[in-house]
Order: sequence, then structure tokens, then C-alpha cells
Amino acid sequence: LVESDDRYRHMNPLTADIANSVTNSKLKLTANEKGEVDMCIAISEMRKESHEEGILVGRREGQREGTLQTLATLVNLKKLSVQDAASTAGISEEDFERYMASCN
Repeated sequence: LVESDDRYRHMNPLTADIANSVTNSKLKLTANEKGEVDMCIAISEMRKESHEEGILVGRREGQREGTLQTLATLVNLKKLSVQDAASTAGISEEDFERYMASCN
């Protein structure tokens, strides 16, 4: 709808601000030289930022999973205690033991 309806490309800034507030969208609204807001651009930018944030979150989760796997391997090889592994991971011993159990 936003891309096919021309009214969204030439929106009054107050209307755009109200829509942004009501939907709690946190869009970055910028008026053009005519004083109009192009909601298509604002929404496109928000989608791009959300996509980039999702990639970063995925990377962090992947790194965390890799760290937990490495620590679990070290515990299994008796090179590290559960207590030290949990402390390094920043979780409780119980949570670390549950993680190890879920890997088996």
C-alpha cells in the first residue's frame, strides 16, 4: 500500500508525525523541499535498519552458541570445571549443565 498509493509519498509532516506516534514506529521523518514527508522512504529505511539489526543479533547468538559449545567440550575433556565454564559464559552452573545436557 505504501509503495502503490501516491498519497504516502507526499504526506503532510503533521499527519506523518501522528501516524508515526500512533503506530509507535519510530520512523525517521524528513520533509522534502516541498515540506512533504515520503513515508515510503521512511519505512524503507526502517526496514533496512531492522534487517541490519537482525543480522547483528544473529551473529551475536551464533558467537554465544560457539562459546558455549567450546566450553562444553573443555568440560567434557576435563580441562575446565563446570563452575569455571559457567562463570566464563556468564550463566549459572545449573543453566550450563542444562545446556550440556541438551547437546547430548
